[in-house]
Amino acid sequence: DWDTAQIAIPQNTAGINPAGGTLTVDAVGSSFSSRTAYSLGVGRKLTDDISILGSYSSEDGSGATSNDPFTLTDGSQTLGLGARYTRDNMTISGGYSYTKVGDVAVTHLDATTGVATGLTSTYADNKVTGLGLKIGFSF
Repeated sequence: DWDTAQIAIPQNTAGINPAGGTLTVDAVGSSFSSRTAYSLGVGRKLTDDISILGSYSSEDGSGATSNDPFTLTDGSQTLGLGARYTRDNMTISGGYSYTKVGDVAVTHLDATTGVATGLTSTYADNKVTGLGLKIGFSF
């Protein structure tokens, strides 16, 4: 429900200009819209001591172009793997996830006129990797 999670930063007319004097910083706001995300996982207990799991997740994007300075991806796809080993009172759990995020080109719009300023950013070929390890003891 991203529609209700907007970010609004007001205009600041007292910014510090490194060249001296003051600088006006335009207002910036988000235009998030709700997305659909899916996740599917499968786990398997191999023995009384070892369990494994695999998962796949996908989230829709809003397109390859955006005017929202807070939109840095066009959706994502994630693969995850995990394992758990138990012996006596010790448990070792670990996991790995790999996410490929969609490319997006962001165009900056003037805050008062809504016209493109010529400033653009391209976010492409981005990946996110997560790795976790937990060792636990019960007593």
